[in-house]
Amino acid sequence: MSMLEEKKVFCPDCGKWFKTAVWTGVNVQVNPELILKLFEDKLNLWVCPKCRYETQIVTEMYWHDMDRSVWICMTPRKISEKEKNKRTKELHLIKQLLKNDDDYKNFAKLKNLPQEITSFPDSLKDKIRYSINRKLLVFKGIMSEEEKDRLLGLSSEGQYKRAVEELFKESQFVQDLFFVVGYEGLKQKLLEVY
Repeated sequence: MSMLEEKKVFCPDCGKWFKTAVWTGVNVQVNPELILKLFEDKLNLWVCPKCRYETQIVTEMYWHDMDRSVWICMTPRKISEKEKNKRTKELHLIKQLLKNDDDYKNFAKLKNLPQEITSFPDSLKDKIRYSINRKLLVFKGIMSEEEKDRLLGLSSEGQYKRAVEELFKESQFVQDLFFVVGYEGLKQKLLEVY
């Protein structure tokens, strides 16, 4: 979820305090336009309403790209390794919460469900389904090796096996890309990922 927070800003030119909205959380799927703003140095750019002084408001920010499974905590100050490890654990916790969210699903194209599959095992009924209208195999959450093997054992049909392997791969992709960086590190890390 993208988050805007109200912050007080002091203008060094005119000496006045102002309230302004600042991005403290960015979800790229919700607000894709913020990627460009970041790279143009316009994200959290503040212009004084009285004297037109411009400055970048640098604040702690969480950056999340669900499609690329990237989680970044940007902090404006230098932090210790202990603090960095704490922030990384926080990012893992956020990821866990999202993984258990009913909206976290992976999809694989599948023209038809193999004829020998009349239903999925009871232990997987809440996690997998086939959408006839959309021609998609849908898996909710992160697929374990055991679940993948159980699903692969249901049919030897090639297209079905490829779809299950794709679902497994997609659900596993969410595992790694966690970073805690300083302000300049955010753009650098995103350039590496994108």
